[in-house]
Amino acid sequence: MTDPHNAHVIDASATGADVLVRREPISGPTEQGDRSARKVSRAGSWYFAEYLFRVMRRYIDVILADSVGTPLMYLVTMGVGLGAVLTNNQTSFDGVPYITFIAGALAATMAVGIAMEEMTFPVMGGFKWNRTYYGPQVTPITPQQIARGTVIAVSIRVVAQTLLLLLILAAFGVIHSLSAVLVIVFSTIAALAFGLPCMAFAAGIFQERGQFSVIMRFIVTPMFLFSGTFYPLEHLPIYLQWIGWISPIWHATELNRWAIYGHEVEPWMFPVHLGVMIVVAVIAFLIAQTRYYRRLRGEKVKTRVWGARAAKKTMASVSPADTSGEAGDPYAVGYGSQGTGSADAQNAHEDSAPSAPAAAQAQGTAQAALSQASKPRRRWLSDLYGRNAKAVMERSWMATKNSTWIVIVTGFAEPVLYLASLGFGLGVVISGVEGPGGQTMSYAAYIAPGLLAVSAMNGALMDTNNMFFKLRYAKLYRVMLNTSLGPMDVAIGEIAMAMIRGFIYSLGFYLIAAAAGLVGWGSGLLMIPAAVLIAFGFAAVFMAITTWFTRFQHLDWLNMIVQPLTLFSATFFPLDVYPQAVQAVIASLPLWHGVDLLRMLATSTFTIDILWHVLYFVVMAVAGLTVATMRFKKMFLT
Repeated sequence: MTDPHNAHVIDASATGADVLVRREPISGPTEQGDRSARKVSRAGSWYFAEYLFRVMRRYIDVILADSVGTPLMYLVTMGVGLGAVLTNNQTSFDGVPYITFIAGALAATMAVGIAMEEMTFPVMGGFKWNRTYYGPQVTPITPQQIARGTVIAVSIRVVAQTLLLLLILAAFGVIHSLSAVLVIVFSTIAALAFGLPCMAFAAGIFQERGQFSVIMRFIVTPMFLFSGTFYPLEHLPIYLQWIGWISPIWHATELNRWAIYGHEVEPWMFPVHLGVMIVVAVIAFLIAQTRYYRRLRGEKVKTRVWGARAAKKTMASVSPADTSGEAGDPYAVGYGSQGTGSADAQNAHEDSAPSAPAAAQAQGTAQAALSQASKPRRRWLSDLYGRNAKAVMERSWMATKNSTWIVIVTGFAEPVLYLASLGFGLGVVISGVEGPGGQTMSYAAYIAPGLLAVSAMNGALMDTNNMFFKLRYAKLYRVMLNTSLGPMDVAIGEIAMAMIRGFIYSLGFYLIAAAAGLVGWGSGLLMIPAAVLIAFGFAAVFMAITTWFTRFQHLDWLNMIVQPLTLFSATFFPLDVYPQAVQAVIASLPLWHGVDLLRMLATSTFTIDILWHVLYFVVMAVAGLTVATMRFKKMFLT
């Protein structure tokens, strides 16, 4: 008999019909699914934020290293090192130590950097590469909740890392008041005011053709440098101060300095600082939500595809006779007349067929040629070098011309912006710095060669990022090595493109620095080939290191190596501000050799040290090229 308290338990003698009726559950799967769907629908944003946290957990080591390492490096180098130079010139800002002055700007800048990291390539990847947005949106989670979940996850990460920064600042004796906790609020608002416009932009583009690099170079970098980060905004000429007025970094920096050490802020400016950041964040968030909805629902999002005109010209330049299979495919060439031609073409081929004796003679000639070719002459490195690195360079040049040419052409803009910002802002309070020959130089003239060396290194680093995606995602090198190309062809071709980039960077920067009177037109010209040599050394080593990378988060480790090189290599202040033991370590770093080499050439200081610097980069380049070649051989040919 049936238990009245458990309707799904049946008697053994029940018929099949009774079983079907009595086994119908009280709370069926449909009802349970509805309850689950309602739960997900209510908290969909938090569910997606949880998913993003699980993704972040995969590279938590990078996040922690960046959270601790980056603030420490800036505090030790800019706060202590540059602060020592300012102290020697009897200069202070707001009557506080320089490390305290830059602390608020460091918090705002770090928060903005996190937002840029999480709201640019990852957002585009969710739509295009990984397509992680398309799975959740077929559940009760809506596109708007996906957008809100992204904002929640990024905000929580900013809060956590800013809190960790405050603990580090407290350890350096910078924090003296509980009001410093407000830095978390102000920095998070600034991060959203910067990150949400980038998120809205990323949600509306379909092809990555260097847009984010242009944003970093012409929007983020100027707002970072001209927002009173390293000096009060009033030190800039009035025609440059407007950059700070519209920058969320400046608004957050002013509020952070007030919270940390009581920086004077007019009462009416508090709502202005907060209002500007909040209005920008809200408008950008609404645009981002709309684009998420339209794109995930299959609607068209109006946007301009960079490089589309160049791509159309490339397709139009390929003649139909050179293509096979699919018309207009520029990569399938040389097979169009075999098997797919018209009947007239086939008849013409039959009419032109040779006679039997001629065919036999031709066959004998072909066999003789094949026999001769089957005994190739052994050449040195023939298994590694196919003597066609030019093909790799041509392919890279075509890809660059059709997509990221603007990134290459304007590569010198970033060091010029640093030169203008620090030259104008700190040059007015630093009377002079001792040069390599003992002569006194203006601060702008002192940092110009260092910035050129950093530019050459960063150009090589950018090419390294491209190499990684070609290696691990596009699988381009695997395809190349299935042809007559050898591993050394690939390595030389890619490194040569990095050298060309370094030449363009150094030439543009040199012309501007020379026009400003910061370097000479005579021996200063030697800075250009020297910068190309620096790019050669770094590109070779970076390429060799990249062959061990398996996921894109590993590139962050490389960036964390480059940051201390930039900050510790006497780029912004002399080496003698550090103890002797630290100076010995810094003098072994590759970028220090590059900075010192360019600085000696800029000041016409010719000593035997120049040869040592040149030899350092030659050995560095040869070692990197050798390791990269052997790694390619091991990965693809063995």
